[in-house]
Amino acid sequence: MGARSVSDEGSVTVELGPDRLARPCDPKALGFTTTADLKPVGGLIGQDRALAALDFGIAMKARGFNILAIGSRGSGRHNAIRRFIEGRAADQQTPDDWVYVHNFEEPYRPKVLRLPPGQGTLLKAALDELVIQLKGMLPAVFESADYRDRRAAIDEEFEAEQQNAFKRLAQKAEAQNMAILHTPTGIVIVPTEGGKPIHQSVVDQMAPAKREQLEARIKALGEELGQTMRSIPERDKMRRQRIQALNREMAEHAVASVRHLTDDSHCWFGVR
Repeated sequence: MGARSVSDEGSVTVELGPDRLARPCDPKALGFTTTADLKPVGGLIGQDRALAALDFGIAMKARGFNILAIGSRGSGRHNAIRRFIEGRAADQQTPDDWVYVHNFEEPYRPKVLRLPPGQGTLLKAALDELVIQLKGMLPAVFESADYRDRRAAIDEEFEAEQQNAFKRLAQKAEAQNMAILHTPTGIVIVPTEGGKPIHQSVVDQMAPAKREQLEARIKALGEELGQTMRSIPERDKMRRQRIQALNREMAEHAVASVRHLTDDSHCWFGVR
C-alpha cells in the first residue's frame, strides 16, 4: 500500500504505486482468442427493462402512442433501437404503399391510393415516363393538321354566325330606309334616302309626326342591335367551351396512346 497523508480538512490522500494503476486481466479467462470468435450481441446490452418497454410499445396497435428513449450522448441507443425495430419488422407483414396523387377537381385536396407493397415506386416510375412521353407528344397533337382544321371550323362557325346576325339586322334596317354604320365611336343607326344617309339637319326639318315615327323605328332597331351585341359574349363563351372540349378530346387520345406505360407496369391492379 502506498504512503498516506491527512489534510487539514480531514481528507485522506493515498499515494498509489504503478502496480495499482491498472487492473490486470488474464486473456485466458475470456474464453476466446479474438473477438471474431464471438457471435454478435443483439439489442441493448444490459438494458432488459428498456427492451421489454420497446417490445411492449411496438406491440401497441392503437394510434397516439409513442416511444421515448433517453440516454447519454454517444451511447448508441439510436442504432441499437433501430436494429431492434428492424428485427421485429422483418417478422411482420409488409404494409401497403400509400400514394398521394394530384386532384384536378380540388388541387388542394390530393387523392390517396392504397397499393400493394412495392407498387408505389413502380407507379411513380411509370408516371414519370408517361409525362416524358406526353411532353413530346402533346405539342405535336396540337400542331397537327387535324387539330388546326377542327379548331378553324369552330372559329369560322362563330364568325359566320356573328356576321349573319349583323347581315340580317342590316337588311331589316335597309327595308325601313335606315342603315347601320360603324364609326370610330361605335355603331350608329341613321335614316337613309336613296341608299344614302340623311343629315341630321334634314331630320330636324321634318314634320313632328314623321320625325317621331322615324325615331320610333330607330329606337326599335337599336334595341334589336343591342340584343345582338349582348349575344356576342355568350356565343364567344360557347366557342371557347367547344375549343376546350376539342383540346380535352385531343389530349385524351394522346394519353390513351401511351396509357400502356402504366398498364404494363401493373401499377393500377390492386388499387384499394
